[in-house]
Amino acid sequence: DGASCCGAKEFIKLYAYALVNHPVAVILDLDSLILKPLDDLIDSIILGEVEALEARKRLPLHGDLELPKKIDAFYTRDYNMVNPGGEEYAGVQGGFLMLRPSEE
Repeated sequence: DGASCCGAKEFIKLYAYALVNHPVAVILDLDSLILKPLDDLIDSIILGEVEALEARKRLPLHGDLELPKKIDAFYTRDYNMVNPGGEEYAGVQGGFLMLRPSEE
């Protein structure tokens, strides 16, 4: 379809939401490189707001963003796909997605 790197095949990643027997699902493209432990991200999803307070403090946030009380997913932005002077916001980069599985 030409709209993205791999077109409709990218939607297979949404199957991770159906993995409800697991507290967290992580989707990584084969060309992803993880440079730091994911523990604080996982704790921020699994634990409640109070229990995950220390983990949330260690998360690097852009600007003055605040995290919601309940976190259902983390993802990365695709800043390489933004056209200078064109799009105002970067889209979601599908190479990394961490989420709380749910069919709701």
